[in-house]
Amino acid sequence: MPHDALTAETLAAHLTTRRLGRPAYLFETISSTNAWLMERAQAGEAEGALAITDTQTAGKGRLGRAWQSPPGAGLLFSLLLRPPSPQLAGAAMMAAAVGVAAAVRETTGAPARLKWPNDVLLEGRKLAGLLAESSTNPATGETAVVIGIGLNANLQPDDFPPPPPGGTPATSLLAFLGHPVDRVALLHAILPAIEARYDALLAGQPPLAEWRSLLDTLGQPVTVMGVGQPVVGVAEGVAADGSLLVRRADGTLVTVAAGDVSLRAPAEGEG
Repeated sequence: MPHDALTAETLAAHLTTRRLGRPAYLFETISSTNAWLMERAQAGEAEGALAITDTQTAGKGRLGRAWQSPPGAGLLFSLLLRPPSPQLAGAAMMAAAVGVAAAVRETTGAPARLKWPNDVLLEGRKLAGLLAESSTNPATGETAVVIGIGLNANLQPDDFPPPPPGGTPATSLLAFLGHPVDRVALLHAILPAIEARYDALLAGQPPLAEWRSLLDTLGQPVTVMGVGQPVVGVAEGVAADGSLLVRRADGTLVTVAAGDVSLRAPAEGEG
C-alpha cells in the first residue's frame, strides 16, 4: 500500500480540526464528490462533512468542464459548509482557496498563488481548482455550500490534458518539486487552514485581504469570458463579495461576479 494511501485510518490520524473532515466519507471511485455531498447536504448532513476519493468518473470543474486525474495521483475532495446566510457563500469560497494556497506554501515551500476566481497557481500554471455549489432550504432558509477541490499532487507532466483555448496550462506538486508529496499529510494541512479562515469569517473577519494579496490576476490585462460579451481590460481590484473589478480601455469600471479569466497582451495604447 502506498505511504500516502487514503484510508479511514490515515484520514483520521493526526486530524486537528474541530469540524472539517468530521465525518469523512471515503470512496475508491465515485462519479462526483460534489454531487454526492450535495445530496447528503439536502438530506441534513452536518457541517464539516468530507467526501474524498482516489478516482472520479464525472468530476466537475467550472463552466461545465470535467476535472480529470489519474487514480491515486490527485487530491480530490469536497467539503460541506453551512454559513449562516447565503451572502457568506462567496466568502466561504475565498476562505477555502486561501486555505489551500497557504497549506501548500507552508507544507511544501511551493509559492502557491491564486487566479480569480478559484484557481491555485504555481508560477502561472494551474495546480488546483475549486468549485462551490450552494443550495438553500426553502422551508428553513438554511444554506449549504459544497466546495469541491481538485489538487494535482503527484501527476506526471504527461498526465495533463491540453488546456482549453486561452486556458491555463496545468502543473503538479511532483512536477514542480521534482519528487512526490504525501497526499494525506497535505490534506491534514489543508483542512485546518480552511477551518481557521472559515472560523474567522463566521466571527466577522472575512479573508478578503489575504485573498487579494495572493491574487496574481490583479494589475494584469485580462479577458473575462462566460459573462455574455467578453469583458476586456485591466483587473484593477476585487470587491468585498469577491467580484472582479475590470477597467476597460475607455475608462469605465466593470464589476464581474463570475467568469473565466485569461491573461492577454496589452493592446496598443495600453500601459
